[in-house]
Amino acid sequence: MNMDFHYYATYVAARLAGYNFNDSQIIAYASQYVNDYNKDKLNKNLTPGLDPIPTSQTYNEIAKYDLDRNWSETHLVETSRIYIPFHFLPGNYGSNLNKKAYTGKKIDESHINYNFHYDDEAKEQFKLLCLPNSTLVSEIINDIIYNHTEKPYILELIGLRLHAMCDTWSHSNFVGIPAWFINNTASSIYEIDDSSISSIKLTTSWPLTTVSKYEGCEEASPSKPSYNSYVYFGHRRLGHIPDYPYIKYKYKPQWSSEFLICDNFSDFFKAFTQMLSALKCIRSKKPFSTNVYETLDKTTESIIKKILKTKTHNQTNAWKQYIEKIKINNEYLEIPEDYDENKWVKDAEICSNKTITNYYNFNISAINHLDFVKNILKKDKIFIDELPEENILNVTVQNKNGKFIGNSENDYLIYPKLGSTVAKLLIIKPNDNVLRSGDIVKIKTSDHTTGEYCYLGAWTKLSFYYYKKDFNMSKQKWKIEKVDCSIDDIIRSGDSVYIENQYFSNQPYMSYYKYLNGNFYLNTISKKTERTIWFINSYIEENKYYNIVAKHSQKYIKVKNNDIKDYAEVIQFHQDESDSEKFRFMPCGNGYYYIIAKHSQKCLHIKNNDTNDSTPILQCSLKKTENNKRFKLIPCGNGYYNIVAKHSQKCLEVNKNTLSDFACIVQQHFKGLDNQKFKLIPVK
Repeated sequence: MNMDFHYYATYVAARLAGYNFNDSQIIAYASQYVNDYNKDKLNKNLTPGLDPIPTSQTYNEIAKYDLDRNWSETHLVETSRIYIPFHFLPGNYGSNLNKKAYTGKKIDESHINYNFHYDDEAKEQFKLLCLPNSTLVSEIINDIIYNHTEKPYILELIGLRLHAMCDTWSHSNFVGIPAWFINNTASSIYEIDDSSISSIKLTTSWPLTTVSKYEGCEEASPSKPSYNSYVYFGHRRLGHIPDYPYIKYKYKPQWSSEFLICDNFSDFFKAFTQMLSALKCIRSKKPFSTNVYETLDKTTESIIKKILKTKTHNQTNAWKQYIEKIKINNEYLEIPEDYDENKWVKDAEICSNKTITNYYNFNISAINHLDFVKNILKKDKIFIDELPEENILNVTVQNKNGKFIGNSENDYLIYPKLGSTVAKLLIIKPNDNVLRSGDIVKIKTSDHTTGEYCYLGAWTKLSFYYYKKDFNMSKQKWKIEKVDCSIDDIIRSGDSVYIENQYFSNQPYMSYYKYLNGNFYLNTISKKTERTIWFINSYIEENKYYNIVAKHSQKYIKVKNNDIKDYAEVIQFHQDESDSEKFRFMPCGNGYYYIIAKHSQKCLHIKNNDTNDSTPILQCSLKKTENNKRFKLIPCGNGYYNIVAKHSQKCLEVNKNTLSDFACIVQQHFKGLDNQKFKLIPVK
């Protein structure tokens, strides 16, 4: 919807609902200001105590960030924070009754250097489909009634939320993110008149202008090879056609196998009468329900319909012409002031008390609205601008030789290389389900020095490097395949996996090779080999305590009798929740750790620096020069580890495979038995 509806129609609806002239103008101004309040209008000097947020972006700003060199995760997040809550309210999730089913392409490889799969991430994004009469629409209106009616910013909040509600009609069946598989359209678009169907001519332009500048030809965004280009944002592939109130048309969205018929005149009239219903509920403080449309008297209905049927892209003059013919309480309505997008800023600049201005109130309203929408969507596990902890696995990835995937020191292209230093990676799942064999994920480095260049991608078969999020979605997505699914397909810490790139289908398996400089780097190969087997291990947080549990007995490693003295014995014992059963792992280089008991802050060590089998494990004060205090964790499957002493390269074990309490922990040559396997359980 454009200014003609958001400003003038909203003003008329407010007057019909009983608001006075000045209050109606504020509501209407706020509604249109949602479309105009971009970064250029942010002024923190006018909003003391607030951190203002924009509610729109200019066309040039959006197009700028579509260029390769400007592609930005930060901008992707900003776009989601603006357009999902303020312009494309989601409705294709949860208990909504009018949800749409995805019947579009599941796989597409028509774009050079890109491909698309309708995977779990795409399924989550399809929930963002904007639809009218969603539960979210009723919640944003009822929140005004229940929580804000006495607030000084009430009028600005009403206008802002009426904008979001009305946009669900014109933006229906699109999403507020760049997404080819939803927002792309077939090239054939048809206008439907009473007696005929005719093709609508489109010309492509990027960035778009406010209203099509071509006579008899609509301006739309071009197609581009990237599946998440901003040309596939919202309804840009249809240009401004969804914003014209008079038109009826049909088109085929990418997400559907069939054409959709869109009757804008009918939808805009419903938007108007639903807006009037919401305003009356707010004024009377009565609950608002969706699918309820206020009945107009015949004269008013005729006038509103006449305006909406006016065949012009901008119906501002029609509203001005007919507003004075609409009566309320036997008096004709006044025409509102012409809309000036800079008025509220100018008023705030000359006002001595910035906190009583419309500009300040609008900013409070925008902040409240964003937070409210985010919190409502979170209840259905939909997240606008954050990665929930439940979707992230903090891991290390090692090859069979114990080398970790890490980073290089290259300043531009950050090629991950294998090394002995423990490096934390983030496996990012599309949802909070457990990780299973076959899941598609993204892999992100935790090295903050890389900035936005932090998502692992395979750019050629011999070139892996970290780059910006979703710069090429298929090259930055990975399938995790469990090597042994004989028990189940759940992937746990310590499991061995194959990691497969989603673009190089003929050569997908992550492997490694030795370069001329002697370093080992990542590549992909066509067959599964020993080099394509990787161990995914839970990352061990340095400042977190863990219980260490023996596999054969399910008992806990413990310092005997809670002793705090040097040379106290280390044993296995049933769980007693004492601090002598809790240990933290302090990195000491090359993948080794000091293992430090919580109760004494002393570390485990091999007695007398002995290298013989059956030498007992004791606790002792930390001396950082001694290798008998350094241990490496070697994954051995199903989340268990062998704990290997650096000085002897022997494993910790529960002596003689004993099941009972007080059995000693000793070092022993590797046997592969369960009494040499230990699981780390984070202490809550």
